[in-house]
Amino acid sequence: MTDLKAALDDLAPEPAVRALVEQVAGQRSVAPERMADYVSIRPGGGGPIAAFVHRTYVDVAQPPAVAAGKAASVPGTTLDEKTPATTFLRIPLVSVHLPDVLTLVKEALAWRSSMPDTTGRDRSQQIPVHAQTCSVCSLVHAGEC
Repeated sequence: MTDLKAALDDLAPEPAVRALVEQVAGQRSVAPERMADYVSIRPGGGGPIAAFVHRTYVDVAQPPAVAAGKAASVPGTTLDEKTPATTFLRIPLVSVHLPDVLTLVKEALAWRSSMPDTTGRDRSQQIPVHAQTCSVCSLVHAGEC
């Protein structure tokens, strides 16, 4: 597990995004992981990713059946229907809606904690922080073939 403070320091998110993550981590057990352009947050006890924290916005996992209603409650939010089982709410104005976003992230952590842990599968699909285009095969990965 990546240290949350170090992950946030490396990402350098805007103050409201950082405050959101620190508040969530102060109230819930989280397992952060620093990746290319975000920090993923999953429940501390395991489960799929509940939120992707970017420098200026957050993507929060929601069940598709409730995602549209929750998005409508936070102006500026858009939907990303990632899979049939998960829709992400992209929330750009975290500072304006901090209490609402905090509630959504905590709900996502609770929902995701009830699911099987996907850490290994998720890691195999993500691009590492220091990934580059390989000069041999032209794919993005760490190192060369």
